[in-house]
Amino acid sequence: MTWPSDSGLTLLTCPECGNMASIEWESPVDEVLLLKLRCVERHWFLMPAEGITYYGTDIPYRGADPGDDATAAKTDHPPPREA
Repeated sequence: MTWPSDSGLTLLTCPECGNMASIEWESPVDEVLLLKLRCVERHWFLMPAEGITYYGTDIPYRGADPGDDATAAKTDHPPPREA
């Protein structure tokens, strides 16, 4: 598995089953960051980013940097996992 700094793909935790989920899009609306997530079990969600964590960690997702594309992660992403 690779982390955001390696591949550009941000893996988050599915709020329903706990499996890997990826961001299809994100958009700030007023003070709320909205995400569309899709997990490997084919669940999908349109929801606020609050409470969503990086897959395999308890580090909260805070959104992409404004200068990056929609799937890029902030610099506080988790360290790489050992293979």
